[in-house]
Amino acid sequence: MLLVAGCGEAAPTSATSVDLHDGRLEASSTVLRPGPVDIDIRNAGEFPHTLVITTGDGMVVTATGLVAPGEELEMAVTLDPGTYQFTCRIVSQTEDGRILDHYQLGMAETVTVG
Repeated sequence: MLLVAGCGEAAPTSATSVDLHDGRLEASSTVLRPGPVDIDIRNAGEFPHTLVITTGDGMVVTATGLVAPGEELEMAVTLDPGTYQFTCRIVSQTEDGRILDHYQLGMAETVTVG
């Protein structure tokens, strides 16, 4: 019997978890099967965040409301084959008046379905 292990693409799955950190977003799986997908969401940061799922052309598929620090929730969504962005789209203002979108700060992950 021959067993071969390689470093190819990850096998598609129908579930993923997403950790929302301050300044970054981490999905446990970035290759998903088309159809129903279960997403476990956890805010591991000190500030409120959101999870917004958009298609490759920027159309919103679904979004959470505010996810409080330490909060965990589940989301079910049906995804067609394609490329998606999982992002946090909270906008905040710094003490010096600048407007920052958490997406611009690195809270984004590209997910492939197919």
